[in-house]
Amino acid sequence: EKYPELHELFWKATKSAGEAKKTNDVTVADRLLSEIDANRPIGVRISWRGTPFAHFLAIVGYLDLDRGARKFAVYDPAGEGSIDYLTYDYIRLGYKTKGIWTDSYKLT
Repeated sequence: EKYPELHELFWKATKSAGEAKKTNDVTVADRLLSEIDANRPIGVRISWRGTPFAHFLAIVGYLDLDRGARKFAVYDPAGEGSIDYLTYDYIRLGYKTKGIWTDSYKLT
């Protein structure tokens, strides 16, 4: 497995409830970066629009790009164990078209 510790970190991260990510507030993103910089992944609950179903992801890192742009390293356990680099707004408002970031979970 490419990231052997990731499954365990992901499941630990989803056990502690955090705050909802329903804002463009820069301080929310800064807190997210602080957790990641401290080597604490963020568990993310994604609700699928128009359904009672949800899904969980883990944000495990980020990349700073040109002109202040940033992408977050997202691990999706339903995928093939790979990391995708996605924008904050894509994760927050349109994950795989119908997903909305509703809750966050962090390691305590």
